[in-house]
Amino acid sequence: MTVVKRGAVDVEQKVELGETENAHHANLDHHQGGSENVAQAQPVEPVGAPALPVVVVPEAQEEVETEQQPEVKVEKTEVEEIKAKQEPVKVVHSVNVDHTGYQPKEMIPTTFFLPGTEDAPRGSAAGGGFEYPLTNHFQIRNPNSPTASTWGFFDFEDPKEEWRGKVRPIPNFESVPHRDVKGSDFPDGAWQKDAEYMTQFLSEAKKLVNRTMEAIYAEYGVGVVGGDLTKLSEERRQQRELFAPWKVVQDINDDAEWAAKKKDMWTTKDSLDGLARRIIHAIMTQDTFHITLGGHSAAAGHGNGHNQSYIIQAGHVLEPVFAHLGVALRSYNTAQGGLGTVQQAMAGMDLRGKETDVIMWDSSMTENSQELHTFFMKTALISGNRAPFLMSYFDLREFGKVAKADVGYHGEGWNGPETLDEKQALEVPWAARHPGNRIHKIRGRRIALLILRGLEHALNKWDELTAGGSHPLADEHWHVTEYYKNIKEKAVDVPGCPKLDASPIGSGRRRGLRANETERQLAVEYWPWRICNLPLQGRSLFGPRAVNPVETSLVAILKVSQWNHARKNLDNTADVVLFF
Repeated sequence: MTVVKRGAVDVEQKVELGETENAHHANLDHHQGGSENVAQAQPVEPVGAPALPVVVVPEAQEEVETEQQPEVKVEKTEVEEIKAKQEPVKVVHSVNVDHTGYQPKEMIPTTFFLPGTEDAPRGSAAGGGFEYPLTNHFQIRNPNSPTASTWGFFDFEDPKEEWRGKVRPIPNFESVPHRDVKGSDFPDGAWQKDAEYMTQFLSEAKKLVNRTMEAIYAEYGVGVVGGDLTKLSEERRQQRELFAPWKVVQDINDDAEWAAKKKDMWTTKDSLDGLARRIIHAIMTQDTFHITLGGHSAAAGHGNGHNQSYIIQAGHVLEPVFAHLGVALRSYNTAQGGLGTVQQAMAGMDLRGKETDVIMWDSSMTENSQELHTFFMKTALISGNRAPFLMSYFDLREFGKVAKADVGYHGEGWNGPETLDEKQALEVPWAARHPGNRIHKIRGRRIALLILRGLEHALNKWDELTAGGSHPLADEHWHVTEYYKNIKEKAVDVPGCPKLDASPIGSGRRRGLRANETERQLAVEYWPWRICNLPLQGRSLFGPRAVNPVETSLVAILKVSQWNHARKNLDNTADVVLFF
């Protein structure tokens, strides 16, 4: 059995933009099993950032009895002189402030237990671990950090003094499907209906997103502190435009417009609105936001560390940003080298996460087939609890046209200046000349940019719709229950499922050993592709399994006899049991 660490948990990322090394909630990575060792990149001096000198402080020497030396006048260091000229920094929620009022007092344990482990200690492997909810927008940060001094920070606190140090009241989100409570359900004092709170919150949230995007550009030498592009040379401005070209297809039925997106970062107008709806919903209901990748060995990150794979790199950027907005974002890499995605898709979304909001396919080496790609995406839409945003470099047009699903792709672009010689290499960004995880990192940054553009659109839309102080935001702009239902119902009509004889079960050698095979016997050697339009479930001992590997384990559905032996009959909760 393969054990895989879940989600993006490393928090020491430069692009947290003004927050401390544990800028988001300190409890966010608790249930992830802790951070793995990740090689930290050396930050790039963004355009416009002041150059700070390095001062080496000698170690203190032990006192010994010696002849008294004449007093030496010590001059101020260059750093001290710089600090003396700087304006005092406003301290908001620094690491020395008491945050106890903002932290959840109770941990929410899992509701699933393996048979016979109901009394296992909480937090143990059998007990399923703990989940710490995000209950506010006041994540710990240090506004005096070097990063914050350059980029700024999430400068927000509750405008109502009576609520400072307290968690504002919320409705019972669990009482309705998908947490779609009505606007009238928000109690008095809820932040979602407080116009003063929302005005300041949306303003700071938009600044956070803008500087996050700018910092991604700065990693590759084409970003500017404050966004003043006039500080870039003409060459750098051109390179910036080529780094992540962005297109929004206005009409998915327009052949010329669809073809014009080429390999750029893209989505459709309706899909951008759909992504905004999901994000606003997650913020309004303080919900989770999950990004999942399925694919082949390159997607799994073979040859790199797990945390260096591009989907986890995207999570490194996005997780602290969403944490400030009260959303627990996680990214999951469920790619499997040499296998592809079919066996996972036959378990529906059980192994990939039923609460997935964005799902990505990258498996052309092992499954270079539009039909198998269609199977993967169809099961993602109809088998989970949500109808995720679909990302792929294979054709997604029919999903957008027929199912009205949300579609897009992070695209390709300029990967940094070419290194010509050792002298010129000193003048290019570090990210362009370091081997190893460079391609994973830049792909992860582009995925993050696409999600951030969706977040930017969501915040602007939210601000415009409530410009007159009409909070909370009207239900029709953020509820998702009917939205998901309509996509799921139409997804079965998307054409392109594999044909009957597309994928044989077992090996050709095994079939060849059989004598006198009838046509009927031969037919059962192939997967019945009617499953392409059925919501599926499954359990496995193979990994990776996202979100809750204990619940999706094959062991979880084995019956125990009176002699304490596992019986052969299995619980009917799984349609497919996968053995590897």
